[in-house]
Amino acid sequence: MAENNEELLKNIWNQLTSDNQTTSDFETWKSNFSGSEEIQGNIYNYLKENNFTESDFKTWSTNVGLKKKENLEEEISSGVEEVTESVQTDGYSDSLEVDEVVEEGVINESELNFEDQSGVKIPKKTSINEVEVENKVFNEFTDNIETIETQANDPFSSSINTVTQELISGSEEQAVPLLKYHFNQYGFDFEETGMTGDRMNVTSANGEKLSIDLDNFLSSNDLEESAALKSFLEKNKSESRRLYALENKYSSLERKITQDKDIDTSVNLLNTQANVFNKKVQGWVQDKRKLDQAAATFSGLTQAELNQPEVREAYINFQNAKAKNDSERGSIIERDNDLKTQGHILDQTMGRYSEMQAERGQISGATINGIWAGVGRKLAGAGSLLTDAYINYDEFGGAGVGAFNRIVQDVALKMYGAKKDLEGEPPSRKGGEAYKFYAEEYKKQNPDSTKKERKAYAVEMIAKESEKSEYNYKNYLLNSGLTEDQKKEVKAKAKDVLAKQSKFDIYNLNEDGGYDLKKIPGGGRYSTEARARNISELSEGSTIETLRTAPIEVFGSSSTTTEYSDLMKEGFWGGAYLGLTESIPAMLGGPGAAGFAQRTASMFTQVSDHVNEEMFKDPDFANISENEKLSVAVPLGIIVGTLESVGFRNVVKQKGLLNKVLLKSIGKYKGLRQVQKRGFQDVVRQ
Repeated sequence: MAENNEELLKNIWNQLTSDNQTTSDFETWKSNFSGSEEIQGNIYNYLKENNFTESDFKTWSTNVGLKKKENLEEEISSGVEEVTESVQTDGYSDSLEVDEVVEEGVINESELNFEDQSGVKIPKKTSINEVEVENKVFNEFTDNIETIETQANDPFSSSINTVTQELISGSEEQAVPLLKYHFNQYGFDFEETGMTGDRMNVTSANGEKLSIDLDNFLSSNDLEESAALKSFLEKNKSESRRLYALENKYSSLERKITQDKDIDTSVNLLNTQANVFNKKVQGWVQDKRKLDQAAATFSGLTQAELNQPEVREAYINFQNAKAKNDSERGSIIERDNDLKTQGHILDQTMGRYSEMQAERGQISGATINGIWAGVGRKLAGAGSLLTDAYINYDEFGGAGVGAFNRIVQDVALKMYGAKKDLEGEPPSRKGGEAYKFYAEEYKKQNPDSTKKERKAYAVEMIAKESEKSEYNYKNYLLNSGLTEDQKKEVKAKAKDVLAKQSKFDIYNLNEDGGYDLKKIPGGGRYSTEARARNISELSEGSTIETLRTAPIEVFGSSSTTTEYSDLMKEGFWGGAYLGLTESIPAMLGGPGAAGFAQRTASMFTQVSDHVNEEMFKDPDFANISENEKLSVAVPLGIIVGTLESVGFRNVVKQKGLLNKVLLKSIGKYKGLRQVQKRGFQDVVRQ
């Protein structure tokens, strides 16, 4: 520092010393001051607040001789393009507000590798919004940003990829809504004209026209027609867009969704940002708690105690930390509002896409899909009931003595803090699955044994395991120190874990036999679409979901979308008609009392699956056990199943009336014991 800077620094140090703001000697203070931007900012704020300087921070920094530190990371990453806080879109902004999406997920460090002097590669840490994340998360985040940026920079190129031979080979009911969705903003209009076949007319804003034959007999014709349509759209795009914008007032081009993967990209981006934000909030909350504890400590000190040098310095550090924490509060609130905006934009974009999808279909396709959906409902409802029955009937919930013992101990630990005792594990649990363990053991003892003999030995040994109290959960609970009620609750919870896992696959089972509920990404807090998609992916591929959706996926009509059927159901007659088609599989049965019983049982499985699906998607039911759901779903299913079997169509599906009553009754009473205190009809009536 220059000599005049040194003198100015001494004046500042003298003032701070006289104000009891520092107890350090000048050289120590100067070293700390020069090496910390935070200290520099705090001192400037103190001087400014007490009218010791009128300069702005930049001028003041220059006067005291501060030299900006070299940015080592910029120097190392020279030549590497940095992801900035805004994305150029050639004058057009994306409907997903791509500029804001990237800005709200600022990437603070590039993904680079460095080598130390020994030649060993050292991975550089990565962060999003100043929060460190795993490399996998960082890479997925940057890939999602790049995908959205590419689509937003040139929406037409993404949309033109939807014009395929497959699209042309379909019906006009499928093609026209999709093409309107993608190309209306460029001034193109599409009209169904097929009287005896599938055909559409295409008109651009500059007056050019083209007629396209759809669903051709020869696939080669579909290919030629798709090529002709692509050429027409590309040739007239610019002029048509210009005239359309002049006539309808200029509006920004929107990034259009071309496939489900595009939805996943947007949802995953929001999920990552929400998760990072949540991590940052948790850190802020922890810091605030520590500061609140420190504040309580300092508030109990006298002024004389505060004036002691060591205490004074600690108090100053506390004040600085508190000021920083307070300032971060505003940025957290602002960030939360930004994510809400981003989620709202995502929902709007999905709304426009869903509106288009709701036009793509035919009544014939909706009828076919309704019938197969009904088959899926029967399978899922029956599968759920059989799973509950087996797990409740079997002493160990179908998991086996060792596995159930581990789950019980994990539940007891999480619910009541009871210690685990896994020393008495069955030998089979140490070597793998019980059957495999004992079969291999028998083979070692009897090399010439047959597979049948090894199986019989394994079954016998597994049965003996159950008889040994040291392997049984009952022995653990006996010595756990829990009350009888607590023991019952632990066992019930353990079986509920097994039931939910068997049905929905929502737990991660740990190596020690415990379980953890799968985490749902945080984007659902800010977007209805993200929430629905996250919950759906949670149980994707699970037993019940597969039983419910497989029939329609395998045998249903691909020419009619789910959104088309859902829109039909919103109307009274459409809802009644599709409700009827969905119930057809349950109405099949023989004559007489046996046929009536069969139809009623089938109706019951369909109704119970409707109820189970609504409860699974509602977060309010997250802590409701499968048995608690069953206690109200069974009587509801019997009542509605009986009514529908004798002709009262669509009792449940029409506006979800009875489902809402059910959800209200469970939500009000919060559990099986409260529901059991009163009759079912009384509970629902209340």
